[in-house]
Amino acid sequence: MTDDRDRAAEAPEFTIFTATYDRAGTLERLFDSIARQTYRGFEWLVVDDGSTDATPALLAGLAARAAFPVRYFRQPNGGKHVAFDRGVREARGALFLTIDSDDELLPDALATLAATWHAIPARERAHFTGVTGRCVDQHGSLVGAPVARSPVDSDSAEATFILGWTGERVGFHRTEVLRAHPFPRGVESRFIPEGRVWLDIARRYKTRFIETPVRVFHDHDAPRLSALDRVQRAPGDLEYYRFALNHYAHWWWRAPGAIAKLAVGLRRAERHLDTTVPRDSLPLAARLLLLAAGPLAAMARARDLRVRRRNAGC
Repeated sequence: MTDDRDRAAEAPEFTIFTATYDRAGTLERLFDSIARQTYRGFEWLVVDDGSTDATPALLAGLAARAAFPVRYFRQPNGGKHVAFDRGVREARGALFLTIDSDDELLPDALATLAATWHAIPARERAHFTGVTGRCVDQHGSLVGAPVARSPVDSDSAEATFILGWTGERVGFHRTEVLRAHPFPRGVESRFIPEGRVWLDIARRYKTRFIETPVRVFHDHDAPRLSALDRVQRAPGDLEYYRFALNHYAHWWWRAPGAIAKLAVGLRRAERHLDTTVPRDSLPLAARLLLLAAGPLAAMARARDLRVRRRNAGC
């Protein structure tokens, strides 16, 4: 008789992906939440980004007692974006859902996301990258302001810049879409904002946003894969803001505040790196915004350096 592990291994609809670094203390909690899923067509794929704790032994033990496929890959520490792209390459599921190593999925998370996805008419799904739901914190409170209607068919760029949605969200993308939109190569950074990929995908695909919570977000002070100060993450920030301004600066009249912040972010990263993105590679609206952003960027950079000195005990 074929069990859940065999059926999911043959053709899982979902790959649940986790990038982890020194999270042996929280991975079992995540594993337990995955094991409680009411929808069973999935695999769990973990990419260990060079952990120095007991993560390898822990994952071996969890895999041995799992009733679903667990696949584990270990690589030298390169940053979450490197681990993410590795996960996308290795995924067997058609739908790719990312969950952090210190968070949880609610029991009906996959069932809710799958039902929402299949409610989109088959002929229209090619225009969508996936479905995104809401998050609650460890106390059960919604993270971010509620949205008046659900579902909403939009995209990550519009949701961020025009609609101004806040708070943690989680969902899946079609794996084939992610494979066609990897993180940029050649950026010397251990962190590139995930938004760099989401904004790229938003140029071609819609997302169905729902208000149903599917994830428990644990807010704490433990180290994260992206836990770098603004000086350390400046190369990745530079890439994010350069891309965002290049493709969305023309939205300045629809969302002047949000687009102006992109210009400040790019100038801030440039100042940290003592470099300048070639202005002739950017549209006119971006160039004009960058001229005006200089003073605010200088103030932001000075604040970053003060925070760094304070954290270093100076």
